[in-house]
Amino acid sequence: MHKLSIGGIVVLVVLLNLACESEVVPTATPTPAPKVTAVQLYQEREDNASRFDLNYKDKYVTVTGAVENIDGGVVSLHVGGFFTGVSLNDLTQEEQASANKGEAFTATCKVGNFILGTMFLNDCQKVEE
Repeated sequence: MHKLSIGGIVVLVVLLNLACESEVVPTATPTPAPKVTAVQLYQEREDNASRFDLNYKDKYVTVTGAVENIDGGVVSLHVGGFFTGVSLNDLTQEEQASANKGEAFTATCKVGNFILGTMFLNDCQKVEE
């Protein structure tokens, strides 16, 4: 029968620790969100919904447009036409308060659904320019 000494246990623990260490892999630098105007984003959806979904759906974009409306916690950007728009959701109250009708507003958001002429962008954060 073999007896392990304290020194043997320490060596065993060190060897097990070394064996369990994984190689540190540097994390990739996040790809910046593509920059697009509200009009361009909306038009791409109108031109080809399938391609739009493949390229943008559930991905982040940085969108800039003229503020059309600020209501109910949502900032809407003008894209032309009636009952159409790009809706910026989940902005903080301070970010919403900084928006002014007719002025440019830029935010990075996750592209969501398109319902009845409105494109919904979620998880938005204002970009200071």
